[in-house]
Amino acid sequence: MAHGVTEAGLTITHAWTRSVPVAGLNGAGYVTISNSSDQSYRLVAVETEAAAQTSLHESVMSDEGMMSMAALPEGVSIPAGQTVALAPGGIHIMLMKLVSPTTAGEQLPATFIFEAADAAKPDSIRLKSWFAVQPVSGESHVHH
Repeated sequence: MAHGVTEAGLTITHAWTRSVPVAGLNGAGYVTISNSSDQSYRLVAVETEAAAQTSLHESVMSDEGMMSMAALPEGVSIPAGQTVALAPGGIHIMLMKLVSPTTAGEQLPATFIFEAADAAKPDSIRLKSWFAVQPVSGESHVHH
């Protein structure tokens, strides 16, 4: 599997997650998605055997200054000709109930599933990549 995989103008790069020392806990995945096509897409799901379940979420700040997460059941819009970064403090992929501890340097295989924003084009696109597991300490991560 190549990191930086492209299909139909969609490119997945810099997919990463922080290490989680105990199985059964939740993690979060982050990724940069570029769309060089003239068609808008939505990231609608991510599949990985590393977690019992995944879902797309966004961290939001309430008027009272409290941070919470909101599910994104419609997915994440990837407009034509644009790049969208899923990053800490914003949109991210919840990795729920990790099946085993994850350690820095590991690669967690994942399939990113997209649908065309145009309902007349029902085909989905499945891009196989992985999350690079990064150390918990600090905010830095390796770019591949």
